[in-house]
Amino acid sequence: MHDLGFSGPRYTWTNTQVTGNLIKERLDRCWSNSSWNLLFPDAHVSHLPRTHSDHCPILLSTIPNSSPISPRPFRFESFWFSDPSIYSVVNDSWRSTSPSFAHTTKVFSNKVTIWNKEHFGNLFVKKRRILARLRGLQIVIDSNPSRYLTDLEKNLTSEFEKILIMEEDFWALKSRVNWLCDGDRNTRFFHLTTLNHRHNNKIRSLKDPNGVWLYDADLIQQTLTSHFISLFTTDMICSKPVSDPPFLFPRIEMECHQSLCSVPAVDEIKKVLWSFKPWKSPGPDGLHPGFFQKTWDIVAPSVVQVIEEAFSVGRIPPGLNHTYLCLIPKIRNPETVGHLRLISLCNTILKLVTKILISRIRPLLCDLISPLQSSFLPGRSSTDNVIIVQEIVHRFNSMKGSKGNMLIKLDLEKAYDRLEWGFIRQVLHFFNFPPLWINLIMSIISLSSMSILFNGSATDTFSPSRGIRQGDPLSPYIFILCVEYLSIQITLV
Repeated sequence: MHDLGFSGPRYTWTNTQVTGNLIKERLDRCWSNSSWNLLFPDAHVSHLPRTHSDHCPILLSTIPNSSPISPRPFRFESFWFSDPSIYSVVNDSWRSTSPSFAHTTKVFSNKVTIWNKEHFGNLFVKKRRILARLRGLQIVIDSNPSRYLTDLEKNLTSEFEKILIMEEDFWALKSRVNWLCDGDRNTRFFHLTTLNHRHNNKIRSLKDPNGVWLYDADLIQQTLTSHFISLFTTDMICSKPVSDPPFLFPRIEMECHQSLCSVPAVDEIKKVLWSFKPWKSPGPDGLHPGFFQKTWDIVAPSVVQVIEEAFSVGRIPPGLNHTYLCLIPKIRNPETVGHLRLISLCNTILKLVTKILISRIRPLLCDLISPLQSSFLPGRSSTDNVIIVQEIVHRFNSMKGSKGNMLIKLDLEKAYDRLEWGFIRQVLHFFNFPPLWINLIMSIISLSSMSILFNGSATDTFSPSRGIRQGDPLSPYIFILCVEYLSIQITLV
């Protein structure tokens, strides 16, 4: 059984007492099984205002929302590779003269969309059409069998099996289930998993900053957009310059600059590309890492050219730095914007550049970062600090004497989103990063644009002026460098 969740006020019952004796509970729920979920995938529950009773009325709606459906971003489907003609579409797009890589991907998305409509066709329409043909054919065979009709039935059955495999791939990609690899056909399981993801992640109601419930999709979208524009907009006029580091703190040696700044070879680019999981969520261009892995022989020259240009001029090419902000609920039935986790969906080529940067700087981080930090570093584990804190607390409890002890816990709220770009640049200078790297990293961070994915549709684009993206492979390493500098300043004080 599956709890359908709800939108609106959290509690359905109250004892209607004054504040000191007030009790509220969610006593009333709607449950469904998997078969019912397949019949009514758009069903949702609303808690209505309480008037005469101590219980809230509950409204179960099985009718889809009648509001107009916004266009969904382009997404490449993995089952398109089952048709060999897809490679000719890729070849035509990448062999055409384009001013930039971003323009090439845009041309390809337009061409493959047309190819899907005119040649490949809708997967579910094809499935229903073949089933109808099989039904009519089997009726004819029952009354007038022939070898031709029997062979035709075998061909249609074989074609139907291929469509079932493609349907399974379709729902498997959307379900984001990684632990199930082999076995019987799991289309129903993947379909139900996808429906559950959509149901849990859909935002039907939200409180505005004043605590007023919003149920209109446009008002919710405006509230989310204004919140994240404010979050990613700096309010700092200038930042204090960072002084030269004392001799006792480590820096990147000048001898390492040449190896860090060298243009990546084709083998290095290919190795990093193949380290990605093939069908993870794509960025705004809609192309997964698996697309580039499958079509490497065709797209390799343009991909290599983009990477080489980035490492030669120290700047990410324009058009590749757009990001979708995906909102994932931290809890069931979120009520405020604070209950939504922000994940950035970046283009594969951008992540390829940042992964190459990471592969080169990661071996040096253990010398730059003190042993007090343990996250994202090879040979260290974040649980080490947990054990150390437990030992410190235990030591505090066993100590005797007139002198007291104090333990300070710093909670860096929205730490990724509030990092100032000027501070990041100063930190990179502090650790003696090569100028080419500083320019490249700052172009990745500061030349980005963002759109919010609200219930699957992208909102208007805005440009941030601070913060780093949670979902960019480079962001954790930028963050630990900034925290390391903060630790150094605390030590100096």
